[in-house]
Amino acid sequence: LGEDATPEDLLLSALAACFMITFGIILEKNQVVYEALRITAELKTSVEFPPAIREATLQPEIVSDADPDLLKGFAGRAEKMCLISKAVEGNIQKTVNLIVRRMS
Repeated sequence: LGEDATPEDLLLSALAACFMITFGIILEKNQVVYEALRITAELKTSVEFPPAIREATLQPEIVSDADPDLLKGFAGRAEKMCLISKAVEGNIQKTVNLIVRRMS
């Protein structure tokens, strides 16, 4: 994050980290084998009055041979269980776009 991190950057980082920790716990409890798990995230804001955070998009990517529908269900559960996600519920539109890549 560095010197130029804004409060919005910190909020997005907290949301992404919370999601990934929760998703990882769900994967572990369900014994899902994967090679890699990473995330990118984007925050959309409005500078019009009143300035506001409009949307957070999380794009987790998993490399696994597990059923993609099962993984999408787990990602949905992680989004609902994440405490930061719950804290911003109703204030920020959240989108989770899971990318599933097959193991080589």
